[in-house]
Amino acid sequence: MTDQHYLWMKKAVELAAKSVSESGQVDPSPSVGAVIDKNGTKISSAYRGQYAPGNHAEKCAIEFADGRDLSASVVSTTLEPCSRLNSPKIACAQRLIDQGVSTVFIGVYNPNPKIYREGWKMLQDAGIKLRGFPADLRDQLLAINSALLGQHRTNGNHSGTTISAYNKSPVFSIGEAPLFIDRSGLLRHQASSMCTQKR
Repeated sequence: MTDQHYLWMKKAVELAAKSVSESGQVDPSPSVGAVIDKNGTKISSAYRGQYAPGNHAEKCAIEFADGRDLSASVVSTTLEPCSRLNSPKIACAQRLIDQGVSTVFIGVYNPNPKIYREGWKMLQDAGIKLRGFPADLRDQLLAINSALLGQHRTNGNHSGTTISAYNKSPVFSIGEAPLFIDRSGLLRHQASSMCTQKR
């Protein structure tokens, strides 16, 4: 991770705090910011709801790029890109794959048990390099999205069980071996420990 990468991740966190919730929605919406850069130069950035109510940050950032070539670009997004949306909408993970981005920095994993780690896996399977945000920025994201994270720990309307054990050790697990971010910033499986929670 370079100093420039850190600045784009920091910018994504600042954008996440500006996210706009959908009108009339009871459940908390994710606060998400995304920055796309190429060769160290910012191409576009966005936050959730900036383009239109409910629009995801990654989708907005791609549209704000105005058709520029995003192949081999780097995306810093504060929340794991979504893996599924109702047709004909396209999931953000698939949008990034279709654009040919080379690297995605992910702030925190999506706490929704129906999405958790699916977006990560889609990107990984497509050959995209995955890296994590540093601890100080993750802590800010956890605070910004505290209501969302709390909802998926306690709300009986959502299936599955999530465990947030980030703090300074960015573990976020559900029913499988947890992931961690190694010293180089790469996301890896923690093979030595298996989580007992079930989907």
